[in-house]
Amino acid sequence: MIGLLILLSTTVSLGFLFTKKNTFLLLMVIFLIGLMLVQYSSTKPTNFDRGKLTEMEKVEQIKRMNEYPPFAYRLANILEARQEAITYFKLEKNFVSIFDPAPIFGKIYMFLLLPFFLIGMANLVRDFPLSTTMMTLPQMALLTIIGHTNLYGPICLMPTIYTAILWGVYVSIKNRLTK
Repeated sequence: MIGLLILLSTTVSLGFLFTKKNTFLLLMVIFLIGLMLVQYSSTKPTNFDRGKLTEMEKVEQIKRMNEYPPFAYRLANILEARQEAITYFKLEKNFVSIFDPAPIFGKIYMFLLLPFFLIGMANLVRDFPLSTTMMTLPQMALLTIIGHTNLYGPICLMPTIYTAILWGVYVSIKNRLTK
């Protein structure tokens, strides 16, 4: 089911890029909303409660507090123990984990696929800024808020990643043939 949704979303996204028809754009939005719902239902959301920090989060908090100068120890306790600071650091951790390429591309294929992804994403942002934003930002916002601690990883971003890789391959081949 998830693989089929990812395949359909990627195919429809590529169909939109080649034909620029709004029908493909509407289908792309529907499939991406479906993937976001699957992502939301299969993910254990990030707990923003300050009383329920994991051991690793407590260690990170203590490391940050130790970086304050000695005269600001009380300030460190006040700032680091605040709910806003805990929420910020958890959102930051979720956001940064979206950009870890190893789980997305796989350790073996990363060096092969990452250049095509970068080329494709740069061309998508340049040529289709609104569509790329519409494809990417809602998924990134969802993953930043809830995280992606599930068996599948960031599945709602997969169509965007695969579309960017395939578009990068297409652009690279097209540029080679026109030279």
